[in-house]
Amino acid sequence: MLIQPDLEFTKDPQWISQRLERWKPIEAFLKEDNRRERVLKIKNAFLSGVCEDFELARSGSMVLYFPLQEAEGWDFAFMDERVKSEAFKRFFYSSLASDYEEFFWDQESRLRFFDYFHSKDFRLLIKSRVPIGREQKVVELDVDPYDLFDRMCGCIGSYLRKGYPTLLMERLDYFFLV
Repeated sequence: MLIQPDLEFTKDPQWISQRLERWKPIEAFLKEDNRRERVLKIKNAFLSGVCEDFELARSGSMVLYFPLQEAEGWDFAFMDERVKSEAFKRFFYSSLASDYEEFFWDQESRLRFFDYFHSKDFRLLIKSRVPIGREQKVVELDVDPYDLFDRMCGCIGSYLRKGYPTLLMERLDYFFLV
């Protein structure tokens, strides 16, 4: 049985106010391609952790929207039976770049997201921390070190050429382990 982590902090008026500020650019983006009803469901998930939107859960995007931005929250979001297991792979690779910046409170939560997927020592086989999706199986991901290094070089290259931020600058040890 899936037990939701303690989200009592989501009732704090100061937290709600800060979270609503964080919501504004996300809402503006979502309004471009979604009906009002869907945007409201996603907002509810963003503020409360309760996901009533099937596609948000299925795609694994609830991982980003979940209010508790640490391993316990991401574990809970991944364990949702609606999640497709491919979502784990997508977030593994996207955690390298500065994608999804608007979802994270600060650089520390962004780094926790990176660390959730990437151990301190490089591994060719990555396993999900929890069983994922309908099958409730641990997802195993065979990492191609050349592909991973190529992606990481792209992020660092964008940082050097264009000044695009990348958290890899704070995880250079990992970069050089690949």
